[in-house]
Amino acid sequence: MSNGSMIRIQSYFPKRLLEDLREVAKKENVSMAEAIRVSAEDFVDKVSKSKTFKGGASILLKSARKISFSGPRNLSKKVDKYIYGK
Repeated sequence: MSNGSMIRIQSYFPKRLLEDLREVAKKENVSMAEAIRVSAEDFVDKVSKSKTFKGGASILLKSARKISFSGPRNLSKKVDKYIYGK
C-alpha cells in the first residue's frame, strides 16, 4: 500500500456486495477500508496490464462527464465541511 497521505472518499455499494466484503474482511482480519484498497489496487493493476476494461468503464466515465451538477465547485475537497460542518 501507499505510504503517502490518504484521501477520504464516500461510495455506494449494492447491499449483497457490501455484505460479502464485510465477510471477507472479517475472515482475512483486515478493515473494510483495507479490503477496498486492496481490491481497487488489484483492479487497477488488472486494467493497466490489459490496456482495456471490457466492463465498459470508459463508457461510464464518458457518461459521467455529461452529468451536470450545480453544487459547490470545491465539494470534493471540503466534503467534511458540507456534510459534518467541520
